[in-house]
Amino acid sequence: VPIELTGSSFQKLAQKNKTVHLRTRITQSLIDFIPCPNPNPIVLQQEDIDWVVNHIGNTAKLNIHGRLNFFHDLYDSLHIPNPSVQLTQIWTGIENIVQSPKKFTTRSIKSRCAMLLANTNTEQNKIARRVGKLYNFRSDIIHGSKTFSLLDYIEGFQSDGNNDFFLKGKAGLLFETYGILNQLIVKVIEDNEFPSKTKLN
Repeated sequence: VPIELTGSSFQKLAQKNKTVHLRTRITQSLIDFIPCPNPNPIVLQQEDIDWVVNHIGNTAKLNIHGRLNFFHDLYDSLHIPNPSVQLTQIWTGIENIVQSPKKFTTRSIKSRCAMLLANTNTEQNKIARRVGKLYNFRSDIIHGSKTFSLLDYIEGFQSDGNNDFFLKGKAGLLFETYGILNQLIVKVIEDNEFPSKTKLN
């Protein structure tokens, strides 16, 4: 929440001067009611706790050299109500895992995500097509040919009239991209290693 202190200097603040006033800018306090790509807190079940216990060591080991720092940065950015920043951070995570070369980047990202997330040709082709569409959306936003405003984001949340919500448009693409990253992160942690360059190539 953005805040400001008024009626003070740092010196007076240190002296606990009673003229100091704290002001919070409620109109910018968007965290509570702007849905993020992980909008609904879910109560941990025993199977979730067991998964964490079984893999917490893997996570620490994988980050010895800072390779998972993007993961921590990502979860910080997901609480910033700026969908373009969120999209950029999510793709930073995906590209960190799949390590695509600069040449034929789109094709490489599509095929590497498909290889890591599916076993059959049918499923791999399906994932590759979706990742390609999501990557093109990312490129449009990052390179400025399309915009992704907070209004676009909010308008993507639609109700079916029965208190159930679904996503469409740019918000739907953002959430779907986040889903791909989540699957990749879970695979890395469960395998206890990042995919090797040999495997990716």
